[in-house]
Amino acid sequence: MIGPTDAGKSSFIRMLAWQRRFALLDLDPGQKMVGPPGTVSRGRFVGEQPVCDRFAFIGSTNALAIARIVGAAAKLSETAPFVVNTSGFVSGPGGRLQAASIAAVDADIVVAIGMETPPVPRSWSRPIIVLPRSPFARRKSAARRRHLREQALDRSLGLETIALSGVTFEPALPVDFTGADRPVCALADASGEDMAIAILCAADPQRVLVCCKAPPQRVATVRLGHLWASPTRSGWRLRERLEPAWRG
Repeated sequence: MIGPTDAGKSSFIRMLAWQRRFALLDLDPGQKMVGPPGTVSRGRFVGEQPVCDRFAFIGSTNALAIARIVGAAAKLSETAPFVVNTSGFVSGPGGRLQAASIAAVDADIVVAIGMETPPVPRSWSRPIIVLPRSPFARRKSAARRRHLREQALDRSLGLETIALSGVTFEPALPVDFTGADRPVCALADASGEDMAIAILCAADPQRVLVCCKAPPQRVATVRLGHLWASPTRSGWRLRERLEPAWRG
């Protein structure tokens, strides 16, 4: 599924889910259909709601993190059949992202909503279906989009504070941070599979504390990115920094 922002891609995918069973591969790291923000995720529909089965942390909500998104797309596109949800960035660098994503997942068909000429790989010879923008699609303000990202983060976190030991930080140790502004991270097992999204609450030689849902296996690696979260009365306020959360 390719199309500009607020064209009706998510609604079309939900309509398909009423009629077919498929895996949902969500390549939009910001406005998620399934899974936490800052990830490429894979899930399935249970009734009308998508449930996340697996994700790869990219540490950004920016859809122009092209190499990380494309790499995660290739990693998570093993199960077929699947439908791919993409971000609304479809021109310039966004167009290059969409074309690279199509190639990475080896798509059989492209459905373009709200655009006549979708960005596809140069060698593309498979079917393209062009549909008009849905009249039922609602345009979202920047504030609404931010609120939806923070809701998705809150749903993924849980309320537990967990102490970790013997973990490796990737790509490097975290920078110093305060309780008012904390790094968002992913917890990975020994095989490198991301298991849970977390907020890093403390990281010093004596202890590593994270706020998250309890991961199913022992944590081997804490992955850092460019996402930060501040506690509020109702949850977490999410934001992205240009500088990473690790020490250069």
